[in-house]
Amino acid sequence: MKTPTNNYGIEGLERPTTAESHHPSTIIKYMGHRTVGVNVPNSYQGSLRNFVLQQNGSTYNKSAPTSTNHGFASLPSSTVKISNGHSSISSIETIHLYDKLEQCSIQPTKPIPYNLRHPVFYIFTSGTTGLPKAAVIKHSRFLLGSLGFLVTTGVTDKDIMYDTLPLYHSLGGWICITYSLLGGCTTILRKKFSASNFWKDCVRYKCTGFTYVGELCRFLLAQPPGEYDRKHSIRLCSGNGLRQNLWTSFVERFNIRNIYEFYAATESNAYFFNIDSRPGACGFYSLIVPRALGSVLVRFDPITMEPIRNEKTKLCVRCKTGERGLLLGMIGKNILHAFDGYVNNPSGTNNKIVEGVYKQGDRGFNTGDVMVADKFGYLYFCDRTGDTFRWKGENVSTVEVENILMDILKQSDIMVFGVSIPETDGKAGMAVILNNSSTSINIKTLPNELKTLGLPPYARPCFIRITQHIELTG
Repeated sequence: MKTPTNNYGIEGLERPTTAESHHPSTIIKYMGHRTVGVNVPNSYQGSLRNFVLQQNGSTYNKSAPTSTNHGFASLPSSTVKISNGHSSISSIETIHLYDKLEQCSIQPTKPIPYNLRHPVFYIFTSGTTGLPKAAVIKHSRFLLGSLGFLVTTGVTDKDIMYDTLPLYHSLGGWICITYSLLGGCTTILRKKFSASNFWKDCVRYKCTGFTYVGELCRFLLAQPPGEYDRKHSIRLCSGNGLRQNLWTSFVERFNIRNIYEFYAATESNAYFFNIDSRPGACGFYSLIVPRALGSVLVRFDPITMEPIRNEKTKLCVRCKTGERGLLLGMIGKNILHAFDGYVNNPSGTNNKIVEGVYKQGDRGFNTGDVMVADKFGYLYFCDRTGDTFRWKGENVSTVEVENILMDILKQSDIMVFGVSIPETDGKAGMAVILNNSSTSINIKTLPNELKTLGLPPYARPCFIRITQHIELTG
């Protein structure tokens, strides 16, 4: 693995951008960019050295390197293994980082004031409405999310986690990586998810857990039964989107004892876990002290998707047991309930805030997601409101797709929305285009044009409908 040796001149509190593939070098830079509170150095090598040594409470001595076993190991089949020294990697070729530290700059890094309110990074998300926006992830939120997953799942330094999700994804590049950074486990990175090789990799690298999105589980179930289905050592998996109709089949076929389904969103302050593997549930709240969850289900108008208000009090109306409701996360000053908003986007931030939930003056974060709670307090995901939909584990902004189609076709009468497909998670994109005699539509070249303009594969419409009339509301 090659590491840069020149000085990049990155100063404290600057905001560099990384555009990397699923590769360990991304993690090195990720650590250098104040991922776990390490000072931003003048070079990536300095950050790597500081991270390794500060984690072990050691002092760097160029003539006498410490004996810790931190290292990166290159694996075949587009798979890379990260070890922090707690898990054995003696069976494969290892490049010890301390052998490479001789090439690092020995210039001292410039200290910056450490503050939990400083951002670690920005993650772009369309949320449930509008164009993609940069959500602020501060140190407080980063640590809260990371430690929350560690405590809930029980991942330890004896575990080996398998990560096939993209590193730009908050689950793949934040949570799964911090299983190693904070929890001490070993993490296996695969460049691209492969349903046919998934269980083979888990057996080959003795994995004990993995992270998932719902579509991943469906792809695995769609594979023909194989010899590796129950030959693995997987004891847990965590993720979101595993639906109730697939849950039992997934558990029985692959013999996974613990499934930690959760609900969260990149910028949301509403989050919860299903800690006892209740099929289909994404969380739980106390029926005795419901406000302890920090979130509430309220009635909403199915047309406007806005909360319904009590005519007298003008406050939101809370849902009863078994009633579908819009999930709001109550905004507070503490890190558990903070909503940090979007970068340089006050309108986008304000549009997600609902005022007057329990009382006048309080505020809630509108997740845009519809949930239902059963009589035991288990929460189940129902649907997503707003002008985005979820497909292939990603949020698709209908506004973004419409704008690109308008640029290509040079017309404005275009609508994009998600449609449900039986036995499939999420919604597939459909574009409805007005049949305009002045505009020709070349269906054969349209996919390449969408690709050329940078629309990712998951956002490209699966269906295109040509119509003579588009109904509009006043």
